[in-house]
Amino acid sequence: MNELEKQKKYLNYKYLLSIIFIIDILEEPEEFDPSDFYEIDLLKNIRIVLDVFSKEESINNIVKENMFKFLNAGRYIEDENKEERNEIINDIITILNNSKEDKNLIFYREELVKRTGDIRYLFKYSNDVIRNNIDRINKSIGFDLTVLEALSEETKEEEFINLYLPDLVDNAFYLSSINAIMKECPSLFKNSTFYNRNICVLNNLNSAIVENNKKFIKTIKKGQKKVIK
Repeated sequence: MNELEKQKKYLNYKYLLSIIFIIDILEEPEEFDPSDFYEIDLLKNIRIVLDVFSKEESINNIVKENMFKFLNAGRYIEDENKEERNEIINDIITILNNSKEDKNLIFYREELVKRTGDIRYLFKYSNDVIRNNIDRINKSIGFDLTVLEALSEETKEEEFINLYLPDLVDNAFYLSSINAIMKECPSLFKNSTFYNRNICVLNNLNSAIVENNKKFIKTIKKGQKKVIK
């Protein structure tokens, strides 16, 4: 598998995670058809991801409850795929019902390290501290897709500047997401459009975000320079 294929697979995976972790807060523009989220192939892929997460005990109760609501809503779609869709939905619900939450919250500990650069989250902090960050991490995982779409060369420059940039520079999740992306798929930064747009966002971040994250921003810039060498 070449780098482009790996990147495409990564982007598809992040799309699935955005559904799983923030399905409860996704906005629905007027032209958006909610049935898009219930396409057969998409549900099959969600089933695969959740099965892996379940075996790793990485599904917490918040995510589980939101997925139950999402899946139950899919039962009411009337089309030629209803029977197959409901079979997949039943499979996923079984997976969720059988899943347990890791008592040590390893998934969220690793995500916190990845998104903050602070290794202490892995071993030092209590489970209560980790639990207090679960909602923030779920939203950060969901925000990754927005960052990936904004920096992609498939997004026109005008669209990046007018639609994405104003929101990115004011969003505190940007730093967490870009650091996670750099750890998960560093080859993306070798694309000049992706790299330059990221620099553009970092250089125009809200002053309050910069003031509170000076060291972290330097670490991110240093890390991405290593990636592109």
